[in-house]
Amino acid sequence: MKVLSLTAILPGAARLSAVMSVPPPDPAIAIRAVIGGQIAAIGQGRTGRAFETLAPDIREQLGSAARFAELLRRGFPILQDAARLGFLAPRGGGALIRQRVLLWDGAGDVHVLDYDMQAAAGTWAVAGMRTLPLTGLAGRVTVTDLPVSSARPGRTRH
Repeated sequence: MKVLSLTAILPGAARLSAVMSVPPPDPAIAIRAVIGGQIAAIGQGRTGRAFETLAPDIREQLGSAARFAELLRRGFPILQDAARLGFLAPRGGGALIRQRVLLWDGAGDVHVLDYDMQAAAGTWAVAGMRTLPLTGLAGRVTVTDLPVSSARPGRTRH
């Protein structure tokens, strides 16, 4: 919870102060925006932009956007062909939240990703991601179509 403090000096040297609490933005919305932005950037070949969505310690471990691009190419090729995302309810709270994501690729196959999201510098950053089997999922899903421009050249979406 952020606190906003206002102080005004009134004529006659009187002071008026007010303190109000400002609720933080809904983390689920911000987290979906970061993950969706990262996956769209990967699909557009903008790995430098996708690298920026990583938590600072993860960026430091990887060292460069080029190394991150190699990790994606070898370990997570499905991210390069994402057509649609579905978000289940986030889990956890505080500075670390887990977000499960359903990803439909260009061929229409569904993949499950589990993201670790970390609060960092007033926003959310990707602190880890793993693929999971498509079993035992339950819950409401918020679906987001990625912009057509996220498709790699030469790919046809079904």
